[in-house]
Amino acid sequence: MIQQSWQEVLQTRPPFDFIPQLTNNWMLVTAGGPGGLGTMTVSWGGQCFIWGKDVVLLVIRDSRNTLKYLKKHSSFSLTLFEESYRDKLTYCGRHTGREVDKVSQCQFTPCFYGPEQVPYFDQAHTALICRQVYRSLMAENDFLEREDSELWQAWYNTGAHTGDRHHLILASVEKILTKGEAANAEK
Repeated sequence: MIQQSWQEVLQTRPPFDFIPQLTNNWMLVTAGGPGGLGTMTVSWGGQCFIWGKDVVLLVIRDSRNTLKYLKKHSSFSLTLFEESYRDKLTYCGRHTGREVDKVSQCQFTPCFYGPEQVPYFDQAHTALICRQVYRSLMAENDFLEREDSELWQAWYNTGAHTGDRHHLILASVEKILTKGEAANAEK
């Protein structure tokens, strides 16, 4: 296999359809640095343009180990992988970094971008380097459908996730890194 080097894309809007990539193919969100990092699979979120920036939005439960790295480090990466990595992304979504070393278990090679040393993985084909601009913990009183509060009941007050709320994170896309021909793709 030919090793491809990482290249910077000269835009901050992802050169792919973000929602299908996130919901169908999944991504890893990774924060931290050379001294330690947290990574997890994400499949909920979106992309928008706000405050003059290309922005991604993610929701991450309060219980997730990766959240502590996101609270400590304002920058993080979202990495995209080929379908052959689906089992490893499944593993990263089902296991906690409190109990296992997901990076070693999946044989991922961490790379670090820029002066902030934002972590991403060499096995990926695309990495979005993002900077958090907003983070908020979802609260029952902020749901507009409070009469029956079906969403709150279904997602935050039932079963294993009772009390385990999501943090809504909005992050500007600061840089896009990719391997191969896609590095020069324009959209």
